[in-house]
Amino acid sequence: MMRPLVNARRFLRDSTALAATEFAMLLPVMLGLGLTGVELANRVIVTMQISQLAAHVADNASRIGDQSMLEDRRIYEADIQDLLLGAEVHGGDYLDLYTHGRVIVSSLEVVPGTDDDQYIHWQRCMGEKRYESTYGKAGDGLNSDLPGMGPPGEEVIAFDDNAVMFVEVAYDYQPLIGDPFGMATTITATSSFTVREDRDLTRIYQLDPSNPDEVADCGTYTGTGNSGGTGNTSSSSTTSSSTTSGGTTTTTTSGAGGSSSSTTTSTGGTSSTTSTSGGTSSTTTTSTSTSSSGGTSSTTSSSSSSSSSSSSGGLPYDPIAAAQAAVDAAEAAKDAAKDARDDAKDARDDAKDDWEDAKDDAEDAWDDAYDAYRDAFRSGRPSDFQRAAELWQEAIDAQDAADAAQAAYAAADQAYEDAKDAYEDAKDAYDDAKDALKALT
Repeated sequence: MMRPLVNARRFLRDSTALAATEFAMLLPVMLGLGLTGVELANRVIVTMQISQLAAHVADNASRIGDQSMLEDRRIYEADIQDLLLGAEVHGGDYLDLYTHGRVIVSSLEVVPGTDDDQYIHWQRCMGEKRYESTYGKAGDGLNSDLPGMGPPGEEVIAFDDNAVMFVEVAYDYQPLIGDPFGMATTITATSSFTVREDRDLTRIYQLDPSNPDEVADCGTYTGTGNSGGTGNTSSSSTTSSSTTSGGTTTTTTSGAGGSSSSTTTSTGGTSSTTSTSGGTSSTTTTSTSTSSSGGTSSTTSSSSSSSSSSSSGGLPYDPIAAAQAAVDAAEAAKDAAKDARDDAKDARDDAKDDWEDAKDDAEDAWDDAYDAYRDAFRSGRPSDFQRAAELWQEAIDAQDAADAAQAAYAAADQAYEDAKDAYEDAKDAYDDAKDALKALT
């Protein structure tokens, strides 16, 4: 009878594996909290992307159209197709916008013959999601009162001889793990911009009426038929050119997937060729090319060869002197390649600094634009909305500058890598030339 009691007391006093037991009890709670945080963060990011996408489409919709100094700017169905395809590209493959969502573009205008009566002149849609505009369809306002477009009490309106591009984006959120809080799966965002230039408001035109472009009709629910809005394009071309000036001949040939260039200079020491008939010849060829695209790219190659045979005549020839000349030329080429590498590194560092500065400027511009819109919605003053729109455009320009700076940095970084490879090639050529000289001596 006493033994079970003793064992029980011993079990209660035993603290072995206590930490592992606590960890096993807390693991489900910690894992649940961690996954919930990841899901919430992802939803916030997607919501922000959808909001930015709506503003991006509305801004571009206010700019589209041909360029004419003689008449109002016309818009075409092809312009709207490009606008909607651009939205998918902007969303990226991660969102897969037109598979899980829908974009609706509406032209809010003043009813012809009235002072300020509002109506939806036309509407274009794209996306597989079953979603209709919350604020009206094409033609609404002609035979009924339409206060504008937008949430009740916050409607935007168009002015006479102008239009407002009103964009709605609806997207079915795709959870990473699940929906722990049972929130609505559809994320919606709206944005509107006043048309920037004088626009022909009579209708949407076709570039070629005999071969009309597809109309993004709101009665159909289809995507773009591609992923990410991009296709694969292959092309092939070959171009060659040859230029001779001042004793220098340059030949460049470019084809599909790359280009090649060679430069031969008969004077100046960058290319030296020495040969004798029936004697010993030593040849050193060095070529250096530099190109710049947002950075500096330098390529230097050097090769050296030495051969000897019995002389059957001609001037006396000193093979050691020729080999020494080849070494000197290869060393000069190596030094030039080193300088080019250092210059490319400096250019890369400068491009990186420019990119970081542009990125910081873009982030500040976006913050200012968001703050301006928040203040404008609070105050409701048209002047605040106008200022917010200007700041938004400045933010877009700053983002474009940051993207361009990033591309320049990438090009400069690649140029630096090419210059390093060229320097290594030049060092190898120099070593080969020294080996050839050593073999003769």
